Amino acid sequence: MAAAAARFRGARTAVARARSAYFSTITANASFNQSHVSSNVVYRSNAGKTVPDYLINAQVSWEPDLWRRISRAAEGGQAKAQASAADLQSAIL
Repeated sequence: MAAAAARFRGARTAVARARSAYFSTITANASFNQSHVSSNVVYRSNAGKTVPDYLINAQVSWEPDLWRRISRAAEGGQAKAQASAADLQSAIL
């Protein structure tokens, strides 16, 4: 019975993962770097100074479901979850 319950939880997780493809993905990254320019450098305006460098990067991606690949994957996962639920009910009985 515990194995059937674990398979059912795994099937529900697979459905949630398949449905998550409907939404956009956002990735963000930030970094900070600090460098010191030697005071012995000639003809540079920042000689002897510490220069901070900030970097912020963001990326957004989204895949339209034109050929219904995502919806078919979600439907297949839902069918597997229903079969796992039936197996669980059978094991409980």
